[in-house]
Amino acid sequence: MDSTGDVFLSHSEPKILNLLADWFDKELFAHSLRVRDVAKEMAKHFKVDVEKASLAGLLHDFGRGIREADMLSEAKKLNIPVNYVEKINPCLLHAPLGGKLVVSRLGIKDVDTINAISRHTVGEPQMSDLDMVVYIADMIEPARSFSDLEKIRDFGHKRLLEVFELAYVCTLYHLLKWKKFIHPKSFEVWNWIQSSKIEE
Repeated sequence: MDSTGDVFLSHSEPKILNLLADWFDKELFAHSLRVRDVAKEMAKHFKVDVEKASLAGLLHDFGRGIREADMLSEAKKLNIPVNYVEKINPCLLHAPLGGKLVVSRLGIKDVDTINAISRHTVGEPQMSDLDMVVYIADMIEPARSFSDLEKIRDFGHKRLLEVFELAYVCTLYHLLKWKKFIHPKSFEVWNWIQSSKIEE
């Protein structure tokens, strides 16, 4: 894919792929390719910008190039606010870290793409369609396997918000089942989903 507009800027997709091959281990690199492909498929179906979905899907885990042990200190350097749940589970910071790092290290300037990367783990109230596509694509990429996954993958006759709600339910159920901490923003996202359904 050639460089186009403000999305890829000076980076063609092959150049980004070469950078990621050095930045990621093989498993994470393969995962990123799968998420890119699912995000493109979903973007076409839900009439979301395909190039932005492709780029955000490819780069969604860019923050995982930082060792988990270094994520708290890196977040401090980049002025990313850290709450008590993120201190307990610093890996949650890989999404906002990724949003910052694709700007500083790759020169990505498209706000929609940056937001989709930053929001793909916990989410955000007022998720855009692109945000939801990348969040879901990360969850349903072909290598994933867990109960109720097929309900989310079967998005053909569903609205995007409906698919996102199914995905978010799975996330919350997993956290509750295993008695994990829930990010405080998750409650805001859940309430946003419900209020958005009323408004539709």
